[in-house]
Amino acid sequence: MEQRIGAGASADVERASFSIVSTKSRLFVVDLLAAAASGSAMTFVVAPGSDRWIAMLVMLGSWWLWLAKAKLYSSRFITRRADEIRRILDASVATAATVAVVAFGFGLDVSRGWLAGSALLGGIAIGIEREVARSGFDRRRRAGELCRRVVMVGANEEARQLTAIPKPSPSSAIRWCPASIPARSVTGPS
Repeated sequence: MEQRIGAGASADVERASFSIVSTKSRLFVVDLLAAAASGSAMTFVVAPGSDRWIAMLVMLGSWWLWLAKAKLYSSRFITRRADEIRRILDASVATAATVAVVAFGFGLDVSRGWLAGSALLGGIAIGIEREVARSGFDRRRRAGELCRRVVMVGANEEARQLTAIPKPSPSSAIRWCPASIPARSVTGPS
């Protein structure tokens, strides 16, 4: 009995891609809210300078740029926590440097304490937010959502042997989708 991927698979793919797009956009918004909260919180700790609102806008834009450049919105680059934390720290340092260069270039009055504290607190806030998001992703993967479909193709017996391989854990987000093709004659060109 052959199993083929037909029209039903495209609906699953469309649902999965829609879910991933909305998940990425939500993650993006929450990252910027965490960064904005860190800059606002540092306003109460350290006098930020007279141009704090301009610096805050530059900081939010920098966070967006450097988090995207660090590939923190692509799941294949952040499979391990340590890698994700390293990328967040890199984005924090790059954000602080960008705001410092822009502030110096345009002569903005920005406190160094506010800048360093905002970048540090922003990195911590985004790290905590990402840990909460990671646990939510794990929960959704165990429920069968956010899975990547892996298609195994081969002659009937080969496909059965491949699907006999133990399935990965539910949190790995891989779903086996066996498919088989008719066996061809190996005797020569047809």
